[in-house]
Amino acid sequence: MQNRHILLSVLTLGWVMIAWLSGGCKSTSPSQYIAPRVEGRVLDSQTHQPIKDVRVRRLAADDNDRAEEPRKGGELLKKAPAVRTAADGTFVLESVRDIALLQEIGWYSLSLTFEHPAYDRFFTNYTLANATYTVTGEPLIKTGDILMTPQTR
Repeated sequence: MQNRHILLSVLTLGWVMIAWLSGGCKSTSPSQYIAPRVEGRVLDSQTHQPIKDVRVRRLAADDNDRAEEPRKGGELLKKAPAVRTAADGTFVLESVRDIALLQEIGWYSLSLTFEHPAYDRFFTNYTLANATYTVTGEPLIKTGDILMTPQTR
């Protein structure tokens, strides 16, 4: 009998929390954007021709490509996936959402890296001030043309 009472109390508390969270929030979803959608195009800085297969990825605050120790399995899984540019040099990094029940989370800055074997690596940063929002509320950064410099050998 006591186990049933405990189970009913837990279920009641769960329903009260769900009602409180959904009633007190300005949004019906506990999912919030933590990284914007990023769209752009990568061009050769000399010829202004599109560059295909440039590896574009977000850098996390703790990313360090020059780390002494290689990353382990779990660290690699947490690393943001890269995308490749199309034949016309365009790319799209999809926005990222995460669950936050009792607090508001978001993003304030974004660091990107662009890599291709025939070009110098390129880094750039964007802030919240660079973002616009789609009609659905998704944050969007349009980078415009990213110019990469060919490597000199």
